[in-house]
Amino acid sequence: MEHDQRKIVFYDGACMLCNRLIRFIMNKNIDDVYFSPLQSAFAQEYLRPFGVDASRKSSVYFTVRGKIFSKSAAVLKILASISPGYALLSRCMAVVPQSLRDFVYDVVARHRQRIFREKACLLPTPEQRRRILEQVPAS
Repeated sequence: MEHDQRKIVFYDGACMLCNRLIRFIMNKNIDDVYFSPLQSAFAQEYLRPFGVDASRKSSVYFTVRGKIFSKSAAVLKILASISPGYALLSRCMAVVPQSLRDFVYDVVARHRQRIFREKACLLPTPEQRRRILEQVPAS
């Protein structure tokens, strides 16, 4: 699959914390950000050339302009794409060394199912639904 220039957030569709992140981004009405659950055929096919095993659902991934970011770097890039205010917050958080940011990310990821027990998954509006990529486009 050829990588396009879209900004795409890849997330664990069964994770309530991930669903909260996606809901938060969707509510900001950013039209150029798309979403794909890691469990989808689209994610598996799209991420393969990056060497990402989509069956490992302990990280969020963000692709933009053919580059891929994971864990805390992905979160900071996502924040930066929301608005100038969030971009400033992202730059401030980027001063923390990535190894420390990723350590905190990993601790939260390891315990996210216990911490975020909410049972309600994302129910997108029809307009939001068009930005969720699940199927591999027909060639």
